[in-house]
Amino acid sequence: LPRKQADVLEDLTWKLRYDELRAFAERKGHSFVPQSVKPKLSLWANNQRLQYQKYIRDGDRPTATKTTSQLNRERIVLLKEIGFDFGIDHLNDGEDGWEAMVAALQRFKAMHGNCFVP
Repeated sequence: LPRKQADVLEDLTWKLRYDELRAFAERKGHSFVPQSVKPKLSLWANNQRLQYQKYIRDGDRPTATKTTSQLNRERIVLLKEIGFDFGIDHLNDGEDGWEAMVAALQRFKAMHGNCFVP
């Protein structure tokens, strides 16, 4: 496909998955899609988390040594609007990985009354 057509197709695919995730989050109250329930959406959501980490680390400009993230500011805003959990809070609040995960589990239990994380 020519580049512009490929970009349009990628944008359309991203929007379809985003709409699916938004509907899931509205129904379930969270953005952690179980792979056993919706494998493609789960994979896509996890990829958004990885792309966000890449965006934070490298920004949105390509160089000779790196490529850009598939996420851009507009997509990040959309994901934040639906309460998407990018899963990297521990990088910003000074907790190490273990403490961050314990804190996340405690928040989940407070919200859902159990520790059965999907």
